[in-house]
Amino acid sequence: MKNKKIKVKDIRKLIKGLSDQSNFEIDISDGKIGHRSISTDIRRMNEIELDTYTRHGKTLAYINIINN
Repeated sequence: MKNKKIKVKDIRKLIKGLSDQSNFEIDISDGKIGHRSISTDIRRMNEIELDTYTRHGKTLAYINIINN
């Protein structure tokens, strides 16, 4: 299976019109539609890390999912 990279334009389409105070829900599942009970929900801010850094003159943003 080929990995899909999420681009900024993809996120912009999803969040268009949402307020700055809106929350994200990141859902990791086995891909079986309708079986949310077997997925892992990441909802608390201490489980994800959002940041940016500059490398070779380009600013990059990242979301790091922390798995304890």
